Amino acid sequence: MPAADDLSESARDLIQKLLVKDPSKRLGVTDFQDLLRHPFFNGFDFDTCYQIENPLPSRQRKLTMQKQ
Repeated sequence: MPAADDLSESARDLIQKLLVKDPSKRLGVTDFQDLLRHPFFNGFDFDTCYQIENPLPSRQRKLTMQKQ
């Protein structure tokens, strides 16, 4: 993990809220949208991200091609 000085305030806050010892008190545990609304993700376009089709990693692609 990067040194605390290298992280933005929102990144530090997100990490702290995800690492809460009691799982029932962690960010997003009762409503996933709470996690997505965290300031760290301001400006991130989740809709576009969800639409992107992820290609197979090159190693897996090679293995798949060899089986054919």
